[in-house]
Amino acid sequence: MMGFRLSTDQIPITKGGNCLLLPSVAESPPPESVRACIRCSRCADVCPVQLLPQQMYWYARAKELEKAQDYNLFDCIECGCCSHVCPSHIPLVHYFRYAKTESWEQEEERRRSEHAKMRHDFRLARMQRMEAERKARLRKKKEDLAKKPAKGKAAAKDPKKAAIEAAQQRVAAKKAANKSSPKNTDHLQPAQQAQIDAAEQRRQQAEPVEEAPPASGGIENDPELQEIFKQETSSHFATISGFIEQTRAGNNDAAQIPAEIPRAFHTICGSARMVGLMPLASLNKSLELYTDSLVEQQQAPDKTALALMEDGVDTGKALIAWLFDKSQAEPNIESLLSRIEAAGQRRRPSAPKKQPTTDTPPESN
Repeated sequence: MMGFRLSTDQIPITKGGNCLLLPSVAESPPPESVRACIRCSRCADVCPVQLLPQQMYWYARAKELEKAQDYNLFDCIECGCCSHVCPSHIPLVHYFRYAKTESWEQEEERRRSEHAKMRHDFRLARMQRMEAERKARLRKKKEDLAKKPAKGKAAAKDPKKAAIEAAQQRVAAKKAANKSSPKNTDHLQPAQQAQIDAAEQRRQQAEPVEEAPPASGGIENDPELQEIFKQETSSHFATISGFIEQTRAGNNDAAQIPAEIPRAFHTICGSARMVGLMPLASLNKSLELYTDSLVEQQQAPDKTALALMEDGVDTGKALIAWLFDKSQAEPNIESLLSRIEAAGQRRRPSAPKKQPTTDTPPESN
């Protein structure tokens, strides 16, 4: 009685089908309702493999699949004899098929878990091996550096420090050459000699130590720093000029100065201080404060504000050109600073006047 019940005769026969049974209603009545197992052992009597279907049924129903396998679950050939003779009409074969499928799923899940664990352990071992190799390389590198002669260390000394030490040595040699010996110090009493020694010691302690001048350097001797400074200031000048052109052309949707304009002046000010161009730093600091006040007061830039920003950009470019070519005349920023200060004072809101109160105090009873 293996196989499945067919609900219609419109199903084709395949090569996997063993036979086709056409029992009558009397031979194969409709399945009745399932009742509890009465332990009659009829299923065990008709089992061709001599299994204990009732035990496998209990364990499959309780999902204790390992115990069902202990009773040779996978030896069942699913012939259906046990289900046919069961007086309680229990579909035993269906339970056995379910138990087999679940067992296969659990076994596959266990296999995947073991495979993942093996990969994880292999990865940990690989990471530990790589870390050990890295530490070994660092240790070998330190050992190689320690084995180098001291002469190599002296040769690799910082050139700036070497220049400072050489300057200090020259200063010390010059002081030693110019040092004059005291006069009239022959045949002194011990007390007089002690006083002279104490005075000389106080003089040496009070004498300031001349430090060696720093190594020559700066933006004039650093092409890379020059290029960075030019690119940074040009970018911010372009941002400010673009805002001025859009505002004058009426293409600027914002009625106020955006926050990026004061930020651009602030960045140019910091860059100018870094390279020592203090006039440019002072000019952009004033423009930063002026435009920042406009942003805080939520005021739209008028013609005066646009003219000041435009003159600030032109003067800044002229100062940068003068920095790299001192043959040019240094631009004067005093008049522009005065204009910015005057415009800032006009823009500064005045404090509201306090109105005198007209309320009369209540009369006391």
